[in-house]
Amino acid sequence: MTLVLLRQIRAKQDEQSQILADHTRRFDHLEKRLEDMSKVARYSLDRRPKRNSGRPSRKNASTRCSTSSSSS
Repeated sequence: MTLVLLRQIRAKQDEQSQILADHTRRFDHLEKRLEDMSKVARYSLDRRPKRNSGRPSRKNASTRCSTSSSSS
């Protein structure tokens, strides 16, 4: 009877070890994909073209308003 219980425990342990190995592979894969996405996002944000719509920036707009109102 003890041997039967030990075999069942061993079978369950093997099953759980297999599940753990599978999850470890999946997490490694997800970690790699997340790292790749972080690199893409970082590169995209650092390299995005500067947009110049012809409108002054907020800093320039506030100084222009203050100078135009003071000169009036």
